[in-house]
Amino acid sequence: MSYKKETMSEKDKEYLGKFGFHNYITRELLSCNICTIDRDNKCYLLCAGGDGTYGADMAMYYYFIINNVPLLLETFKKGKGNYFIGISCTWKITRIIVPKRLKAISEISNEEIIEKIKKALTASCMPIDGSCSVDASFEYIPPILFSDGEVVR
Repeated sequence: MSYKKETMSEKDKEYLGKFGFHNYITRELLSCNICTIDRDNKCYLLCAGGDGTYGADMAMYYYFIINNVPLLLETFKKGKGNYFIGISCTWKITRIIVPKRLKAISEISNEEIIEKIKKALTASCMPIDGSCSVDASFEYIPPILFSDGEVVR
């Protein structure tokens, strides 16, 4: 299975609730009904607030869960098209913060982390019904910043 944008089930909400996610800008408890999920690999991408449009001062933030460990992404995106003709998006990821414990509990390489992030962000551009094509490119991806603590504060 691959990443899909989905309406979250109650089980998903319960699972994600244990992380204490908050809107990265307003600091309010994050409550969302839609996220991008790869169920087979238990990866979740949740929007955590911001703007993120190219040229904006404020990034769009995402929490991305791999192996029950949340990462923080800071991104900017521009796109064109629509759900009828297809969408073309260009991403610029400006920060990827990963708790060091991800490497301690799994044998995942930095390249695998980046590939999972790229696939999840690409799928996040698609409508829930998957009815259009998405062409995503990545203008910039920074080196991963490994953190001693957790990304959810």
